[in-house]
Amino acid sequence: MCDRFGEWWSVHATRLTGPPGAQTAVTVEPAPPQQRSTLLLSAYGLSLAQNRVATLVLRGCSTREISAELCISANTVQEHLTAVFDRLGVRSRRELVALALAGARGKRPA
Repeated sequence: MCDRFGEWWSVHATRLTGPPGAQTAVTVEPAPPQQRSTLLLSAYGLSLAQNRVATLVLRGCSTREISAELCISANTVQEHLTAVFDRLGVRSRRELVALALAGARGKRPA
């Protein structure tokens, strides 16, 4: 989650059992850099397939590499990328990476 100051936080909850009964432990900590782009993509409500493709783009994978990794056609990769670009308001892989880097530094999604 992103707070009003643009800082990204990771929230985790765990169910505890035992005396005095069921309880829940919640931890809140600054999101590590490697999680920030994932959190940013999640904030835009991408589908699971779109998120996977976008994540591989952010890792520097080509269409061919993404196609092989996800066992989908290159056309399907491009369809997912088009949907990602539309959702995030970018026009290219370069702009997607720039947005992810800006978001990892605290920019909130619109």
